[in-house]
Amino acid sequence: MPRWLRRIALVALTTAATAAPAAGLLIHDARLIDGTGAPPRDGVSILIHDGVLREIAPTVTIPDDIEVIDAGGGTVIPGLIDAHVHLFSVPGSAFRGDAEDEKRARRATHLRAYLANGVTSVLDTGVSFEHLAEIRALLATGAPGPRVYALGPPLSAPGGYADDRPESYAFGFNVPDAAAVTPMIAQLAAADLAGIKVKIEHGFGPTKVWPVHHPDVCAAITEAAASHDLPVYV
Repeated sequence: MPRWLRRIALVALTTAATAAPAAGLLIHDARLIDGTGAPPRDGVSILIHDGVLREIAPTVTIPDDIEVIDAGGGTVIPGLIDAHVHLFSVPGSAFRGDAEDEKRARRATHLRAYLANGVTSVLDTGVSFEHLAEIRALLATGAPGPRVYALGPPLSAPGGYADDRPESYAFGFNVPDAAAVTPMIAQLAAADLAGIKVKIEHGFGPTKVWPVHHPDVCAAITEAAASHDLPVYV
């Protein structure tokens, strides 16, 4: 194992859904920052088995057939969380003219890169049903990536923020009136989402102004989301 990996600063990826080996993992001689506010602990061993942290102590009995990483005093921290990502978006693709296959390959690389940087959970705050299904299917095959929580397509006012930017946030999930809210929220709830995203942006810059949801629509969204026990993100 290369030296840089032995002295890895973020061993958080070992607890990611796709990263922990079946037999388990022992991280030896680590400097642990556990995220509770407690001071760092030096010279500890961390035992992970079946994807669960089983023991943290200066000395741990090593089970048979387990991988051992000597951290060499390197720092171990909990997995990081990125609470605002857009996984469908492939930076630079519009300039390169990437085909959809190329975008798909780059998304897989980006998911792997999150783990390489210690990010073990992300919240996608705006993604189409199709792209979310693609990402979930990829991770289900065992491809490396963080846990993905998502809000699905955002609810926007017709002609509202970013609806003129198809490469960005224009998912066509426009709410024309309060009567349309209930079935739209039901569709979102059925997609196993972490919450409901609502786009409310009056505009920025000297001239650009967008329409926003009528208060009756906002009230209907709040009520419908609560009926599915889903929080609303704005």
